[in-house]
Amino acid sequence: MLLALAAILSLLKIPISESLEIRFGSIPIALAGALYGPVYAACVGALSDIVGFWIKPTGPYFPGFTISGAVSGVIYGIFLYVIPRSKLNKRLNDIVKKIDRFLLKGEVENEAYKGKDSASMTLIYIITAVIIHSIVVSMCLDTIWLSILYKKAIAVMIVGRVIKALVMIPIYTGMISLLLERLASKIKAIGYTGK
Repeated sequence: MLLALAAILSLLKIPISESLEIRFGSIPIALAGALYGPVYAACVGALSDIVGFWIKPTGPYFPGFTISGAVSGVIYGIFLYVIPRSKLNKRLNDIVKKIDRFLLKGEVENEAYKGKDSASMTLIYIITAVIIHSIVVSMCLDTIWLSILYKKAIAVMIVGRVIKALVMIPIYTGMISLLLERLASKIKAIGYTGK
């Protein structure tokens, strides 16, 4: 289901220039990463590029974008599935609490954090995943692939891609956060406990 959604959303685009467009195909890949981990999400990312190409080719097939899709899945899977379930999560959570206490000058008691750890840490993981995805995939890998395809210098293309990333980071963060919040309530309602 997430594969089909990713393939369809990858076809929807808002073109800005020949080598710059806004797409939302990485949102289902992020959801796959959060629900099933990096391996499954990497498969969804890679296969969504291939299926999207089969449905509506927009030029010659280029395997670089398939690699970008797989890397997207790995990034989202690590930050939204692996780290939140690891011992590192508790350590990071403690650090966030200490920073909050320092910033609030000790005005917040430990009881104020009950039930809020998960939500605040999830948002931190989502923001981190989206930023790293934007840097690694959108600004680096995709820029290299587009440079190869369109025979343009990376330096010429990178400015537009950085601006796009700055605009899209809050949009992706909000969309992923909202969808994961909605999914979490549905998952709890049906009693789903794992893979």
